[in-house]
Amino acid sequence: GRIVNVSSGAASAYMKGSLGKSPMGKVSKEEKAPLISFDVTWEQIQEVVALEKKAGGGEIDGFSAYGISKAGLTAYTMHLAKKHPHITSSSCSPGFIATAMTKGFGARLTPMEGTVSLSHCLFGKLGGNGWYFGSDAKRSPLDKARNPGDPEYKP
Repeated sequence: GRIVNVSSGAASAYMKGSLGKSPMGKVSKEEKAPLISFDVTWEQIQEVVALEKKAGGGEIDGFSAYGISKAGLTAYTMHLAKKHPHITSSSCSPGFIATAMTKGFGARLTPMEGTVSLSHCLFGKLGGNGWYFGSDAKRSPLDKARNPGDPEYKP
């Protein structure tokens, strides 16, 4: 069987600490580091969320909340892959899709183009378990951006 979690490029932006010129998150890269490890545990994912919440005075602000939710989901995908290796688990970003919700924000991909990575994760040969794929269906790192068309991530 397969599990496919729909993540976002906001996960990488959160891990990097910024989206463009806007800061994302309040905790250090060292405190976020467990989220990029294939040895991540559920408890570590929860701890990063708790640290972020504490650093924000009890809240996680705006887009940082979205970014940490997607980074946590992608980390959870790696956790699932390790805990249940007989199930192929992956996560992917559909890309920045032009919809009514994203109107005016510069989204360029059509909804159909947004299915490329999801279709690949559902039906394609993935080459590994627990991996994160960008909108072009290429393996991507979680801790830095890899734009569509860039070479596939190879750790």
